[in-house]
Amino acid sequence: MIEILVKRLPGDRRGPAIIDPLLTSEPAALARGEGEINSSHPARRKIVNITGPWMPYRRPGSMGRIRIGGKVMVGMVKTFTRDIKISGSNFTVDTHLTMEVLDE
Repeated sequence: MIEILVKRLPGDRRGPAIIDPLLTSEPAALARGEGEINSSHPARRKIVNITGPWMPYRRPGSMGRIRIGGKVMVGMVKTFTRDIKISGSNFTVDTHLTMEVLDE
């Protein structure tokens, strides 16, 4: 039997127990759990892409806060990448962050 904990915002809702003998792989169980929680949660989510200079590293799957235009949003980090360009003794860093946030 596969047991998966799916983290979703705001973190105060537990998804229903799913007992299905056809769930034999972890990716399938994760997708099913995420779908069940999404369908039972009233809040809508949206994906926010942020590009800017150096930002502290955020581990994908971790929760975080971002401020966009004076509005603070709480969400889950989906992807985090950095592009470092070096030219001689100069360098530039661009950070790309994708978060899934509650659309309030």
